Amino acid sequence: MRPSKDEVMRFLKPEPATPEELAGLEKLEPGDYEVYSERLNMILAECKEVFIRVGISHFLHSGDLIVGLHTAQGDLVSACLGTFIHSVTAQNPIKWIIRNFTDNPAVGVREGDIFYCNDATYGGIHNADQMAILPIFHRGELIAWASAGTHIHEMGGIEPGGLLAGAGRSGGHGYGDVLEPEPQAVVDDVRDGIISDWAARNVYHVAYDAETWTVGALRTAELRQNERADRLRRSARYADFEAAWVRRRPPADMLSFYGSWPDARIVTRIIRI
Repeated sequence: MRPSKDEVMRFLKPEPATPEELAGLEKLEPGDYEVYSERLNMILAECKEVFIRVGISHFLHSGDLIVGLHTAQGDLVSACLGTFIHSVTAQNPIKWIIRNFTDNPAVGVREGDIFYCNDATYGGIHNADQMAILPIFHRGELIAWASAGTHIHEMGGIEPGGLLAGAGRSGGHGYGDVLEPEPQAVVDDVRDGIISDWAARNVYHVAYDAETWTVGALRTAELRQNERADRLRRSARYADFEAAWVRRRPPADMLSFYGSWPDARIVTRIIRI
């Protein structure tokens, strides 16, 4: 289900105009386009102000956001934003949803749905940019999409912060111990292409039959117990870890570029709760 690089780039291109859109174009009188487009722009400008006032992220308050309206095919119609690269942030996820969920009986696209996404490999900017996408219906027909997104400080990855330098994979089960998710849910994610076989076996420590997509319960319990025991063998008291870490220094020839290196002398003691 994950889009290829070619698909991601193709999502950025406008879709061909539909017969209905071309027919509507013929009905426009002089000045209609300017009036209607300005009405949409004013609506979006107000949405942006509301978004900023109700949010708590300082990225949001600084204008790192988008509120947008899109055609039924996912192309951006207009947007109000503070960072212009966000003009394409929502278009790719919407088109991916259209291609993969619209005719999927297990998901579908229905009135009242809200899709929430942030995976950069599906066409977003980076995983800290989180996006809410809403299909707009009129008399049961999908006529447009609305989007709202911003940069979030914390998005529940493998390490604190929104930009995860240590992340080795996408997808998974969010915050928490990787040994806690229900094994069958992990196997279902492998089947659906959300995580890899390697991640299921080596990160979540789940044993399963790749032909029947069923969990080997006893083997999974054994693998997870072995991992817990191995963690204890690898672990160290935080004070010991910190003492060893602060003694690490770059090679002397590299230090010549910087002149000095902190000696880890305590200036202000940190209170840990």
